[in-house]
Amino acid sequence: MKYKPSPTDMDTKPFYQFDIGDLDLNNEKITAIYCATEDYLLYEVKKNGVVNRIVRNSIDDNVKNISKLNPLIIRFEDYMSSKRKRRKYAQKLATAIANCLDNNVKQAELLLNSVIVTLENEKITKNKIVYLLSCVAIVMMNIVICCTIHSLDLLNNKLASLFLLATFGSFGGLISVSLKINKLDFELFYNQYLQIWIAISRISIAMISSLIVYVLIKSNLVFGFIEETGNIFVHYSISVLAGFSEYYIPDLLGSIAKKSNNELTIKSTLNDL
Repeated sequence: MKYKPSPTDMDTKPFYQFDIGDLDLNNEKITAIYCATEDYLLYEVKKNGVVNRIVRNSIDDNVKNISKLNPLIIRFEDYMSSKRKRRKYAQKLATAIANCLDNNVKQAELLLNSVIVTLENEKITKNKIVYLLSCVAIVMMNIVICCTIHSLDLLNNKLASLFLLATFGSFGGLISVSLKINKLDFELFYNQYLQIWIAISRISIAMISSLIVYVLIKSNLVFGFIEETGNIFVHYSISVLAGFSEYYIPDLLGSIAKKSNNELTIKSTLNDL
């Protein structure tokens, strides 16, 4: 028969004598005990990771210390996205609460702050992984489409050729993301779907950049010598470069605009003469 405490036990039975499987005051089975002393019991029921407590009346004043932890507990709870994660960190939270009940609030704050930093780093790492894997998935999809185009012997089709150039641009975008992943700023509370959308945007920009460079080359506005060589692999290389750098196209367009302004200024001056 499972032991169930009575109100009398709250004043007589030391809480460290409670065992897993005993019943609490609400007639629920204790599934984990995080901390037990003569004056309080911190435990779990239903394997849900929620820290419950039974506290002896003699330390009621110390219970008020827990309210000082509320801002940190709220931040802690923001990261408890699953029952599994809650159970993983329940012992840390229980230890912080135990410190408060032992009138050691400073130690409790230090512990919870440390846990929150760990949770933040976990969240950022997860966001980085989702972002990088999304970029890889998009590039792999491009490769599959290119292989399909090749198997159908459509490489001479103009749109297919442009897509192939754009795929090389996506290679540059993926290389850039891989090299800069640790330097990028990731918002803590972006969900995984937003990370996927950001990845789609980054690779799409890389692909569009490669096509813009191709148009500029064909227009003989930049790299006119490339057209003279007739080497398609040079186009592929430039596409990778355009996809790699976010500033490549803006800088290129800026130099073209500057060149055009200089030519217009010279033409205007000659007309005035």
